[in-house]
This record gives sequence, C-alpha cells and structure tokens, in this order.
Amino acid sequence: MSAIGADPASRVFYSRVKGETESAIRRLGFQSVQIFRPSLLLGERPEFRLGERIAMLVAPVLSVLLIGRLRRYRPIRAATVARAMVNLAREAPRGPNVFEYDAMIVSAGA
Repeated sequence: MSAIGADPASRVFYSRVKGETESAIRRLGFQSVQIFRPSLLLGERPEFRLGERIAMLVAPVLSVLLIGRLRRYRPIRAATVARAMVNLAREAPRGPNVFEYDAMIVSAGA
C-alpha cells in the first residue's frame, strides 16, 4: 500500500518516503509486486481525525470534477482497495505493477 503521488524525488516528505519505499521494494527482485496508490481512503477508522472526517464528507462531492488525469485523485473506499488486493493476490500478475484509482476499481470488480 502506497499513496497517490509517491515519488522518491518529491519535496513532500510523505510522498518522498512512499516513493523511496516503492523503489526499495522493486529492487528486491520479486517476480510479482503489486503497488496500490489510493488517494483518500473512505471508510470507518478506529481513531478520529478531524481533517480526514471533513475530507471524507467533501471529497465524494468534489470527485465528479476530477476527470481525465485528475481521476487518479478521486477518493476510494478502503473496502474496494482491499477487494482489488485480494483479487490481484489470487492472480499474481508478474512484474512490478502499479494500481491507481481506475485500475483498483476494475480489479475490485466494482
């Protein structure tokens, strides 16, 4: 599990760390590596985070504006990401593969 915008050269610490982690995993040489890059995850959390709660209310409404290359920033339900992960684990496609919004929706069968 990574995050949208993961990039080892990013100036944003979170995105840089996610990108560095992806790069390190790719160098391990596994035949099958699946990297999931969701944007905002929607669903219940055990802890309360005010910023996330506000984003969860606003993001689904604004997501209709995220078209074209911006679709990858659409929020996605955590359950959808989990279904995609399980389905792809069963398939075990070769190589390092990166799954963003549209690919996770398709892989989840949603």
